[in-house]
Amino acid sequence: MHIDVIRNLDQLADLRDAWNQAVENSNFDSVFVTHEWFYSWVKNFAPDKNIYIVIARDKDALLGIMPLLVEHRKHGIWTETILKSMSNMQTYKYNFIIHRDMSEEILTTMFNHISKDLAWTSMILDFVPATAANVPLLTGINGKSFYAMRTELYMESPYLIIEGSWDDYLKTRDKKVKKNLGYFERKLDKEGTTEITSFTNSTDIDGHITKALEIEKSSWKGDHGTAIANSQAEAGFYLDLGRSMSESGKFGLHFLSLNDNQIAFDYCLTHKDHFNVLKTGYDPAYSKSSPGRVLRKKILRGLFEEGTYKIYDLLGAREDWKTEWTSDTQTLLHIHIYTRKPLAIFSYALASSLERTKNILRRHPGIYLAIKKIYLRVKS
Repeated sequence: MHIDVIRNLDQLADLRDAWNQAVENSNFDSVFVTHEWFYSWVKNFAPDKNIYIVIARDKDALLGIMPLLVEHRKHGIWTETILKSMSNMQTYKYNFIIHRDMSEEILTTMFNHISKDLAWTSMILDFVPATAANVPLLTGINGKSFYAMRTELYMESPYLIIEGSWDDYLKTRDKKVKKNLGYFERKLDKEGTTEITSFTNSTDIDGHITKALEIEKSSWKGDHGTAIANSQAEAGFYLDLGRSMSESGKFGLHFLSLNDNQIAFDYCLTHKDHFNVLKTGYDPAYSKSSPGRVLRKKILRGLFEEGTYKIYDLLGAREDWKTEWTSDTQTLLHIHIYTRKPLAIFSYALASSLERTKNILRRHPGIYLAIKKIYLRVKS
């Protein structure tokens, strides 16, 4: 086994086929760790940052990939080196890519190489699914390849299992939700002809994605400055991702049109038996008819009837509009790994102590609230 480190975008570009084959052979076969995902992410969010992608090779095959960034934090005259997951708020799931048949050996070898190559203090990983095989693997080498590891809840991400019939699924939903779904669908039908148009591989992918981003920007997100189109990096990411994923047959942009006017969209990626909804938006002029709900109902009903996918993943944090469709969530973790360096050991001890204190205070809410009020008063 040979270890390499990829440090720039050009080196990353050359790995597409080998990278995606590694994903196929890994214990986390997800669209969110494909080459298309990370290439688009690095190109738009980290082109000038310290890219540090650790690669484990066996001849031409990739056995392991750890997509990381190096961050140097200055503390006076001393600089701390931290490794971080290639992730930000446009990330939905993150994990290492490790061959399923040699997982612990590969992971241990890669960590040993990092420790020889870099004087790193700690590693911070976000959006890691708690059920992913790499979590127990990291726990297994805890204390061997590094000093200690802490895990915290990052978010609960809603998803829906597609099984049975559409009618059976609707029986599991709240009566008010079902009533609203029917009401909004009938309301739009009275206003004219509704139609779903899907683009998966088009010569004008950019144009369709741009239209979707315009719809999103026209909503409250545009007024608050949080729309994708308000950020050059975010808009570039979703354009590049759409292009590359459409070439791989994993992209779907679905519009709901009323009288040939596009009023809502879902930006989706598919992979194996997963149907993932990354972004959604609607024209606020039609907000009283809830076109996003209507679009989602039509798409989801079609997925139940087709039977191609098993998971309909709403992604991101739990929100009311998502819990209308499902009560199931996947736990995503924040993982902090500490080396044996004195500062890292001290940081681990301090974080563990604070967590124990919080747990004690949570059992005594009166004391907890009083301390919180004092803290906020002092802070202000």
